[in-house]
Amino acid sequence: MADERPTIDNTIRAIIEARVNTVWNGLTAVQYPAVDGLVNSIGALIDEPPTDANWLRVHYEYADTDILTIAPDSGGLNRTSGVIMLTVFTPIGSGEKALWDLVGTAKTVFDRYHNKIRCGASGAKQKLNEGGFLYVSVTTNFVFYASIS
Repeated sequence: MADERPTIDNTIRAIIEARVNTVWNGLTAVQYPAVDGLVNSIGALIDEPPTDANWLRVHYEYADTDILTIAPDSGGLNRTSGVIMLTVFTPIGSGEKALWDLVGTAKTVFDRYHNKIRCGASGAKQKLNEGGFLYVSVTTNFVFYASIS
């Protein structure tokens, strides 16, 4: 049986990026996992995060992959689970309201989203600061089912 992992990775990444693009819709610059740099609000690639503007980092990690079914001729079905993290950054001088407004939007991106991936409820972790930014990570657990041939 061929290794299906690259195809599954590409599919999950495409679903996540498409959903972020649809809901975030150019609200701020976005750093995607497979892009070297950030995509700004007008779609151009920039090398570094802006120092004076809000931005979003998209990240996901796998927890595990389980075999759900085994079929002698068709391969079966695998379940991959993981977590999607949307981290919202705002310059410290912008105040907390700007941060929490963006966090509220970030929570809606994957909260209970079900379209090719099944997402749980989204939650925001505590506010932190580093390098002149306030930031909060919004996390959402997900499950993806893949037919293996």
